[in-house]
Amino acid sequence: MQRGFWGSGPLHLTLISLFFLVLFRCEYFFWHWSTYSQQPFTQLAQAFLTGMRFDLAVATWLCAPFWLFYFLFPLAWARNVFKLTVLFVLIHLPFWVIESIDLILVDYIGKRMTIGNFYLFNEVPGRSGIIIPFLIPMLFQIILILSLIYLIFKAAKQRPIFPYPLRIGKHLGLSLITLAVLTVAGRGGTQPKPVNFSPAQVFHESFLNEVVLNSSFTVIKSWSKKTLKRKQYFSSPAEYIPLLNWKADVPRAHWAKDIRFQSKPNIVLIIMESFSLEYMALEPGEVTYTPFLDTIAAKSLFFTNAFASGRRSIEGIGAIFAGVPQMMDEPFISSEFSTNEFRGLGTMLTEQ
Repeated sequence: MQRGFWGSGPLHLTLISLFFLVLFRCEYFFWHWSTYSQQPFTQLAQAFLTGMRFDLAVATWLCAPFWLFYFLFPLAWARNVFKLTVLFVLIHLPFWVIESIDLILVDYIGKRMTIGNFYLFNEVPGRSGIIIPFLIPMLFQIILILSLIYLIFKAAKQRPIFPYPLRIGKHLGLSLITLAVLTVAGRGGTQPKPVNFSPAQVFHESFLNEVVLNSSFTVIKSWSKKTLKRKQYFSSPAEYIPLLNWKADVPRAHWAKDIRFQSKPNIVLIIMESFSLEYMALEPGEVTYTPFLDTIAAKSLFFTNAFASGRRSIEGIGAIFAGVPQMMDEPFISSEFSTNEFRGLGTMLTEQ
């Protein structure tokens, strides 16, 4: 029986790849059932639907070589089914292992695995206690993966039959249509920029959003990212708290950490676009464009060493609301660190 353009070949492999990603997401959900059992059904449904964008993008990335081979050598696919299946398993197996490890590891690091977390594997030798919680889940995952690999090779024995003679014009047209669809799938949708970590923010608590992502996506997206070096500018609060006061000789009883305010103050946060310190008058007689702000500054703790955190608005959002300056090549809110648990300005003011 003859099959059409999409009747076999790379489409089957892409669907298998997508099946594995959905399976691992369901496993993650059930492994952390106690965490998600109290969440509204609508949010859980939204999490799974949003997660399909990440799954489809990863499946498209990993199966791109097979689509390319099929576009260029369509008649050679049937003669190389076994070799292509072996290559499929070799490409996907490392990511299946990472997905399996992350079922438990996410409880220790609080987020999906990225390239920056690979240092943890160097700490395993000599620490058998770290491995023990992984034994039973990993044994189950090994059996599951081996069983599915067996089914993949068993299905590969059935050679697909392609229409012959091949119509070059039709094949070229269908290839271009398929390429357009794969481009949209690989970008995670039709939005202007390819999908990143930001759309995964479905729940208010960052840890809950890990069910939206998949570990394959977080590892691939962080593959070429530069890791950050940990810096500590002050060794103790005693070094920086005096810097938060009007005068260096202010008694400890009036330090900012303690009883600066006898009652809760009203805090007004003013955020302006494309504004810099040069618009204000730092000294009497200087030209000013902000007389109202100058009046407030004269009665306030005013920091004259003001510097822009970034060149774009998207880089300033993380600095203002999370206290994270622009230290990377990409904005904080679209980076792999945006899923980290942190106490931002809004959270701190809400708690007061």
